[in-house]
Amino acid sequence: MSFEADQAGYQVVDLLNRHPHLQRRLLIDAYSTVVVNDTWLAKPFGSTRWKTARKEARQLWPLLQQAMSNGIDIRFTQPLGPLFLKYPFRNHKKCVLIDHNLSYVGGINITDHNFGWNDLMIRQQVEPLTSALQNSFEADWQAGFLPKALVTDLPKKLSKAQAFDQQKPSPDANTNPPPAYQQIDPNTELYLLDGLSTKTAYRQLQQTVEQAKRIEVFSPYISYPMLDSVAKVADHTVWMPEHNNKPLINLLSHLPRYRSLNIQKIPGSHEDMLHAKVMILDEETVLYGSSNFDVISYLFEQEMVIVRRDAELANRIQGALRP
Repeated sequence: MSFEADQAGYQVVDLLNRHPHLQRRLLIDAYSTVVVNDTWLAKPFGSTRWKTARKEARQLWPLLQQAMSNGIDIRFTQPLGPLFLKYPFRNHKKCVLIDHNLSYVGGINITDHNFGWNDLMIRQQVEPLTSALQNSFEADWQAGFLPKALVTDLPKKLSKAQAFDQQKPSPDANTNPPPAYQQIDPNTELYLLDGLSTKTAYRQLQQTVEQAKRIEVFSPYISYPMLDSVAKVADHTVWMPEHNNKPLINLLSHLPRYRSLNIQKIPGSHEDMLHAKVMILDEETVLYGSSNFDVISYLFEQEMVIVRRDAELANRIQGALRP
């Protein structure tokens, strides 16, 4: 989702630069061109923080240009459209794929402030799951684009036409999205959600939650309709940060339909807030991935959610995230 020209971004590019023998691909949502350090850039004036964010945003293009000159393939996904009309339709996934059997999925974006939050990525060494995630990545990659800023600033030895030839999908590329629901093995399910177009799969995920006898939720932004499913489970606990970067969420507990919810606030500042997105069902089933389980992800965003039956993993996550 987010990639910024801060210490985290430079470290990742430096790491990739040190492995020229590998195929290295970096896919970034267009969100990072208008929001830096949680600051909206597309406004006529702003605070000192806005000016700092604008300066950092300008450093993104030289950083990515340097990465491309070292053989790292880069594309952006989900263009914002004229007047930012497509802004809600984000690719919110956070995923690292290594070879064909190792993957990391969770909530961490490649930004300094995100690295400071209470978050996690879950390591999976399951070849069928990594293969399914790879298919999802390929579909997103083929639908990606190269921003004009990168085409304009490419090294002179590489013409613009060559740049587009390198980045364009091949004519026979398969751009069909993978299935929204996939049974990976008896203990693992994968949901690849895309807003209302995958409403049926999302409802199936809700039913999994509603059938639980006990549920524990960790999410900074959970809201309708998943929060309604959680409310149907008599024994539930919803952990949310006391302070987060979306204060509007704090009003949830005051809405009549959610007043009976057992919402527990985790102390902390905006700098170390809970950002993980996890549900634990009956102490043995874990729902995790990129989705905040909020109304925005339900209506608009591309997300990945994994349902995994693993009591040991559930116990480790509870130990790591509970205050």
